[in-house]
Amino acid sequence: LNVKYNWTFSDGGTDFTTVPFSSYAISGLGPASVNVTAYSTLDTRQGYLSFRLISRVNILHLIVDGQHFGNDSAVSISLNSGSDYLCTINASSGETQGPIAALNFRVSAQSSPALYFLTATCYNSLSSSSRTVPLYVEIPVTGFVVETNAAEVGVPFQLEMSIFNGTHPKFQASIAGENKTVVYNSAALRALAEASSLPTAGMFAVVCRTYNNVSDIVIALNVTAQHRISNASFRVQSSAIGVNSYGLFELTMSAGTGVQISVQFGDGNSYNYTTTDLEEWGGRNLSFNHTYTIGGSFTVTATLSNLIGNTTLTLSVSVLAPLGQYALIGPATSNLNNPVQFSFQVLSGSPPSSAKVTFSWGDGSPLETFDMLLTWTYNHTYAALGNYIISFNASNPIPTLAANSTSITIVDLIVNPRATFTPPVLAKGESASVKITIDGGSDVTCTLVPGDGGSPDVSVIPTSGQNTQRILTSTYNTNGTFIMNLTVCNAAMCFVFTHNLKVVNKLQSSTLGLTTNGNQTFGDPIIFTFTYSGTAADAPYGSVIELRDANGTAVSSTELDLPTTQVSVSPAQHGYVSYSFFVYNNGSNFTIQSPVVSTRFVLNCLYMSAVVKHFFRLFQIGSFLPISNLSLTLMYRSPGRDILNSGFGADRLTFPNKQELVALPSFFGTSEKHTFSISQIPALGEQSVATFQPNETIYLYLNSTGNYLVSLFTWNPISNATFSTNITVGGSMINGRVVDVQGVSRPGQTRSLSVVWDVLSEDTCVYVDLGIATELHLYGPAACLAICRPPDNKDYNHSSSLVSNNRIDFSVVYKKRGTYIVKVFTCNQFANDSFTATVAVSPSKCLPPHVTMADEPHMRVENPRKVLRSASVTVECIITELPCEATPQNRREWLIESLDETTRSVTGIVDVSSLPTFGNTILALPPRFLELGLYRVTARVVMNTTVTVEEFANYSSIYLLVGSSPLIVSLTPGGMIEVKRSVGRTICLEPKLNSFDPDVGSIDPNAQGIGSWVYHCWQKGETEPDDSSRSPVQIPRNSSFNAINHTTGCFGSPPGFVQTGGSGGAFCFDGANLWANRTYIFKVQGFKAKRSSRSVLRIITTDLFPAIIDLRCRFPAECHRMSGTDLGYNMVNPTDTVQLTSSCQSSENASVCDSTAWSVEFLDSSNNWVVVDAQTMQAFVQGSSFREVSLSPDLFSNITSRRFRVCLKVGLGTVNEGEACSLLFTNLVPTTGACTCNSTSGVAAVTPFEISCSPFTDSDGIDSYQFI
Repeated sequence: LNVKYNWTFSDGGTDFTTVPFSSYAISGLGPASVNVTAYSTLDTRQGYLSFRLISRVNILHLIVDGQHFGNDSAVSISLNSGSDYLCTINASSGETQGPIAALNFRVSAQSSPALYFLTATCYNSLSSSSRTVPLYVEIPVTGFVVETNAAEVGVPFQLEMSIFNGTHPKFQASIAGENKTVVYNSAALRALAEASSLPTAGMFAVVCRTYNNVSDIVIALNVTAQHRISNASFRVQSSAIGVNSYGLFELTMSAGTGVQISVQFGDGNSYNYTTTDLEEWGGRNLSFNHTYTIGGSFTVTATLSNLIGNTTLTLSVSVLAPLGQYALIGPATSNLNNPVQFSFQVLSGSPPSSAKVTFSWGDGSPLETFDMLLTWTYNHTYAALGNYIISFNASNPIPTLAANSTSITIVDLIVNPRATFTPPVLAKGESASVKITIDGGSDVTCTLVPGDGGSPDVSVIPTSGQNTQRILTSTYNTNGTFIMNLTVCNAAMCFVFTHNLKVVNKLQSSTLGLTTNGNQTFGDPIIFTFTYSGTAADAPYGSVIELRDANGTAVSSTELDLPTTQVSVSPAQHGYVSYSFFVYNNGSNFTIQSPVVSTRFVLNCLYMSAVVKHFFRLFQIGSFLPISNLSLTLMYRSPGRDILNSGFGADRLTFPNKQELVALPSFFGTSEKHTFSISQIPALGEQSVATFQPNETIYLYLNSTGNYLVSLFTWNPISNATFSTNITVGGSMINGRVVDVQGVSRPGQTRSLSVVWDVLSEDTCVYVDLGIATELHLYGPAACLAICRPPDNKDYNHSSSLVSNNRIDFSVVYKKRGTYIVKVFTCNQFANDSFTATVAVSPSKCLPPHVTMADEPHMRVENPRKVLRSASVTVECIITELPCEATPQNRREWLIESLDETTRSVTGIVDVSSLPTFGNTILALPPRFLELGLYRVTARVVMNTTVTVEEFANYSSIYLLVGSSPLIVSLTPGGMIEVKRSVGRTICLEPKLNSFDPDVGSIDPNAQGIGSWVYHCWQKGETEPDDSSRSPVQIPRNSSFNAINHTTGCFGSPPGFVQTGGSGGAFCFDGANLWANRTYIFKVQGFKAKRSSRSVLRIITTDLFPAIIDLRCRFPAECHRMSGTDLGYNMVNPTDTVQLTSSCQSSENASVCDSTAWSVEFLDSSNNWVVVDAQTMQAFVQGSSFREVSLSPDLFSNITSRRFRVCLKVGLGTVNEGEACSLLFTNLVPTTGACTCNSTSGVAAVTPFEISCSPFTDSDGIDSYQFI
């Protein structure tokens, strides 16, 4: 084909080839192209290609500056070759920039100073090139300081350098052109150059540098090299210099450069020599002189210093001056055998120096020579009284002379002077006196200046001994206050006594009267009015009337305001009061005795020692509560016995005669006297009247039967009341019963039976039916059949009047076997009663079982066993079953009958069949099983009648009086006695939520029925207000009230009654009513029907915010709250483990409740609380660091106390520290008792056995005795 190619390139070059390619180097870079023409003989074709020409990339340099921490850095890339490239920057911190067609970048500020690495990469389509360099991120060096002092020639020294800040600093140093190695302490930011030594004195250049990758600092300075001061000496030509003569001083030293000299001559003058820092002093002397213008001893100080140290030299010089004129100073008088001190004083000239002085003491003693100094004292003792001349002669080395003298008088000192001024207040026109007493002294003059312008009274005591006395007097004829001035003096000493004497008008007789507004209703003030009736000129102005109570304590103080003064007082308790009035006038005083009545009295005057004394003849006065709600309960007793019994009948107003009627009044108010009277109706002349006090019990004997009017009159000075009622005297038999000792008899055998009773009216008829028609007996008055009869209308034979031994004995023969009923009917015109007994007659050898009650004292209705409705009650009978083949299956039965408390008649039967102990000898009654009231509980044993035919039975009864249980009142859960509360919070007392009635079988607070809450409040150390007091009244204030000005009582008032405004069982008040850091005691009383109880709570106040703690027994049944004197205590069994638990809350910091600390204290024999030591706590108290604590029985047995206080604190040492305490009282079993029996053997059912026990003792009291 023979194709040929012509090539044309964009740079103008050409090429011809016979093959389809060309090798050609196009010059330049950038866009390029090539045209090709291919041709042959047959055809021609053209082609075109455009393209770019680039060079390979090759990085020559990567340049980066060090980075200031917090700033970015510039990065520059330098290429050796390359075109059409892209570049990226990558930092080891993770930062990446690019790719971009650029060679300059800025790297961002790094997060912390450190060494980083930067990598730059550039590339194009032909090649790629990379380069990596370090990047130092540094804090620049700042605060560069070079520390250096002058250098000592030939002694090595070191340059010290320091910086304030900077990372990785480097240091360089040169001294006198010589480079020094530097060591850097990075922790201290300090550098120390290696030691250098300068060979000669002079100035040397120092250059120091510090730098890092981002900073560079250079400091240039000079250091001075000096010789140290050596072998310096300082002297004066003469150590003694005359005044106004100069002294020559000389300084020398063997070496020293640039020495500066300063000399202080000691008299306020100085000498200074200065030189350059490089001047040499070796071997040179410096001389100078100084002239002193005054004499004395002086210390001359020379101070030599240069840049590397200093030296101080001293020497002493004496500058002598001529002696001047001097006075000998000493006391004008002194006493025997007492060292007298003398000293010198300059009159003119100079003080003495280097002088000697010789004394002549004037008493013939040898001359004495001393150094003469102004600072010395010279002593001499005189042994005789008299006047003496003391002289001296002095000289010094100059020489000059001086001389002088003085005198002294030697006397006896005045010993223990005393002055007694009388009277303290003087009546005008009378004399006041002062008695002077001294125990020693000579030539003593006593002078009394009266102070009212009168002449002095003077007395001289030439010599005196023990208790030497003089009396000086002065008469005052003017009112006012005068200063009595007494001087007691002799030549050695003087004493001054002063007295403010009040001269007042006399209280003349008939000038001061006293009246009152009389007896008042309690709560209203008693007003005492003093009236002055004398002349104004003689009025006792300035007098004060001080009201004092029966203990002599001041209650109030009132200034006597003439002519009329009133003193008002509201007694804290009702009743008669005993006050006195102490009236005084600046010391003059008299006492007015009280109480008084509303009548004006005149003061009688008795003058004693110029002080007016006054006395009143006074009657009683008081503040009383009006009498209201007067009622009277009447009971009776047998003469000489203490047991009280209720009357009979529906209204309990029927009583047996020959008994004592007991009056038990009740009322509201104050009573001063009761009058009790009984008058027969109609008036038959029999009347009894007795007067008694409210705290007494009155008994009137009931002699005859009949109807009577009973009246009670009670009285106080402001009110009275009368209560009357009718009674009937003639009650029937009391506690009658049939006594059958044999229990069973055979047919035809004589049977002994007795009817016995306790109380029987003398007009009572007793009908006895022994169970057979021939044995119908009547005892009593002859008219019995006409007065009353039994309902059976049988014909009874009047046997006799009643016997006095409360017993009728019968002997009766029952001829046939069987069961006989003995019936007894008693009656009179006022009342009747009946009772029966079963008598068994059988040929059987068996006897009925003997039945009695364990609580034998309560087998009489007049002495029932008193039990609480909330208590479990156990009744036990004792059955003695005699040997008999017929008794294996005896039946035991319990019967409970409710009785009318007035008539003692049966009102109902209580079902006891469901009780688990029904068929046993013990009957257990659960709490609240019986309602309130009187009950007869009977145990009956019946023999098996299928064997004996006759019903052989026996029974015995006791009486129960079920009463209301004491209310349990508490202000806190669990009965806590002490808590801590904040004055910055509301404080709430909620007795309704924490109190209960044990007789209510519910825990619902609303079901308890306790209300009418009454509060009292007082502070620790103050007297507890009486439960019945209603004054002073305390009223809680709102939050704006400031309690700071009210330091006693509560709520800004003295201890007393808190007016809560009807709290309904929740009483809340602002804590700001109370002071912080005090202990307040709140008492609350709760009432229900005729019952009441109370509780107290001690609140410790704080201005912090304590956690609120509730503390209680873990098992409430094991803690029995106590009342009376033990109010606030929980009784526990010391043989059991006592567990206490708590709850805690804090709105400010809940975590404080997790930090607990228990403490236990016991009350010792001195009534002091003692903390149980740590060892005992660890041994016997478990869980003392948790919210529950257990007290083991060993704790109570190891501590001889029955009273314990257990406290829990939380958050100790924090602002939320809380505290609560409970009181425990350990119960003890009765001790020291013993029982004896009259016989240890006998015949069954025949021999009486009597067991007697000496009294057991228990501080808690003995409930009952049971014989088992």
